[in-house]
Amino acid sequence: MPLLTRDNEDISYQTRFYKEGEKDHPWDTPTRLSQFLVQDLTPGTYIFEVRSTNAMGQWQDNTRKLLITVTPTFRESTMGWVLQIGLLLLITVIITLQTYRVHTHRKQREETLNAYLDLQERMSATEKESGHSEPLPIPEIIAPGRLSKDEVFLNALHKWLEENMDNSEAVIDDLASQVCMSRSSLNRKMHDLFNLSAKDFLQAARIKHAAQLLRTTDMAAKEVAYSCGFTDPKYFAKYFKASIGQTPTEYRTQAE
Repeated sequence: MPLLTRDNEDISYQTRFYKEGEKDHPWDTPTRLSQFLVQDLTPGTYIFEVRSTNAMGQWQDNTRKLLITVTPTFRESTMGWVLQIGLLLLITVIITLQTYRVHTHRKQREETLNAYLDLQERMSATEKESGHSEPLPIPEIIAPGRLSKDEVFLNALHKWLEENMDNSEAVIDDLASQVCMSRSSLNRKMHDLFNLSAKDFLQAARIKHAAQLLRTTDMAAKEVAYSCGFTDPKYFAKYFKASIGQTPTEYRTQAE
């Protein structure tokens, strides 16, 4: 805020600038400059005073006073601060709830995956003993509120796994055809139910079946690999350890 006077190199000026209500405000150092600059003032009322000498350098009784009122912006007002703090708290709550929802949803899908694969193994053993297949008791494992079409889908998935667990040439497109879906729709459904792609689900199912065979049979690790759709026993052992944390031999020894 420049305050200008008529230029005169023989005249000196003194100024002082302070907030209303403050006391003890000495005059600034005399200067020949005929302007005064202030900026970035906080809200409030300020007083600007200026006096000058005459051409002979004598101070005159000519003090002039200017009252300056700086009004706060809405953001700087009390209401503005309240709204900003409220908005920040609201955002924090929303983020917290969203994080909790995502975590809960992910946990539910992981629990559904483990429950489904356990059920898959139990039903497979039962079907081998009885010689006929039965629908999976899906309501026992899927999250509350799931649609009945999920039950149809999971039973179709069970049937396909039973028929293709040892088939190393089985591909995801075959599974998509079995459940009457496109590949992309199948992946979306798998992510919705299990938080996995169809490919990763198939690998998880095969590792689950391999673990069951290692616990309950005397089959060599190589035979287990072939029975679970792996064509390379070395790759199977490597993938099994990456998934379970133990080699097939270590897992079998611990399970005994």
